[in-house]
Amino acid sequence: MVTGAIAHDKTSNANHGILQGGSSWELSSFVLAVLKNVQGKEFKTMAAPKTKSTSVVPVAPASPASTQLVLSLAEVIAAGSGALKPGDASFTIEAWVYPTTKAGKQVIYSEGESLLYLEGGELKFQTAPAPAIASVGAKIAASNWYHVAVSRAGNRPGNTKLYINGIQNDNQAAIGSVLSVGNSYLGGQPDVPDSRFQGKLLEVRVWRYGRSPAEIQANMCYYLTGRELGLIRCWTMNEGFGNTIGDRTTSRATGTVVGEATWEESEIPIKINLNAQERLTRSTGLEDYGYWFREMAKQQKTQTEPHFRRGRIWA
Repeated sequence: MVTGAIAHDKTSNANHGILQGGSSWELSSFVLAVLKNVQGKEFKTMAAPKTKSTSVVPVAPASPASTQLVLSLAEVIAAGSGALKPGDASFTIEAWVYPTTKAGKQVIYSEGESLLYLEGGELKFQTAPAPAIASVGAKIAASNWYHVAVSRAGNRPGNTKLYINGIQNDNQAAIGSVLSVGNSYLGGQPDVPDSRFQGKLLEVRVWRYGRSPAEIQANMCYYLTGRELGLIRCWTMNEGFGNTIGDRTTSRATGTVVGEATWEESEIPIKINLNAQERLTRSTGLEDYGYWFREMAKQQKTQTEPHFRRGRIWA
């Protein structure tokens, strides 16, 4: 912690300043830029802190070809064993949301004390109830589709990033690692009163690493197969009937609607990707680990606990 009443002069002149009266030190962020003069010699200067955009434009509905039956949430969805683990500091959770109201606290995804939610129309994320909560400055409008995501790559300030429609928009808060885990829930948290999501959810995904803005933007408007590298949960939520919500990944964390499910026809902002450049498939249950780890290295990702299966590599 910085204290004292002297403002030090770092030059050889040693013309130190004395603060008159009481001194107050506050923690603040700034960018230290390295510049070069005309001779090419480097020198440093301070620039203003970078700020994030707080403007949010509602996502236009998809074309009529993407009209589907979508679950209209009135009850929480129990989605099996949790995807996160105690101590996790690197993961991504994303979803398409269509809130019919901005009022109150509406949980999108929950697991233990970790919540991705809307509060008064503002996107927030926490790994514990207090004190650190990541939040955005803007509020989203009701009755519009938005893509929301939280991407974590550590516990330091700025390591937890919130995205709306693929654009980073957050308060740079330092959020701790996951403290408690449990079952996954979509559209609410049974232990948090009045937290049910009011509206529609689509394509809720959980990844085992912190995704970059480019990665989020690349496929947020397309359905996934469930076999993408690093994807550990993917609830599409467009079954159109029944009380069961399928998980497209090999985790098979099937969701169950607690109560009666209501399906409504809706124009949605996602579609099938007909121009996919790459498919990482594990459909046989046998994996080519040379290819797997080569892809991990290329994307500079880490697979802390790769799935282990005995078998042959099929050509």
